[in-house]
Amino acid sequence: MSAVTLLTGHLILYVLHAPLDVEPVVANMLSTAINTTIVLAANRRWVWLIDSRVGIRSEIFPFMLIAAAGLVLSTALVWVTARSGGEGLWINAANLAGFGILWLARFAVLDRWVYGRTHAPRSSTNAPTV
Repeated sequence: MSAVTLLTGHLILYVLHAPLDVEPVVANMLSTAINTTIVLAANRRWVWLIDSRVGIRSEIFPFMLIAAAGLVLSTALVWVTARSGGEGLWINAANLAGFGILWLARFAVLDRWVYGRTHAPRSSTNAPTV
């Protein structure tokens, strides 16, 4: 799922920035806002296999805090890249670096503290536990 949402986010960012000539920082903010919604819905459905109502405090708030941290870090890196003459795919690389740093943290937080609290871990074997 991460590969799909990585592609959607970078496709949105590239289209906004390169062909549509949206300023890099604004393009990064817009693509992050759009893709964050896609990521939340996709992760709930296909990673954690949840199709019940979304909890504002238990799911959306922690997810948005982590997304905001990614937005701040990626926007700072996009700004530095744009100020130093980076264009096109360099803007995407800066965004990727920012979100890549937070990807593992986000997964750990969501998997262990958000969804791990209310959902039993999936087991692929029927072996007895000791």
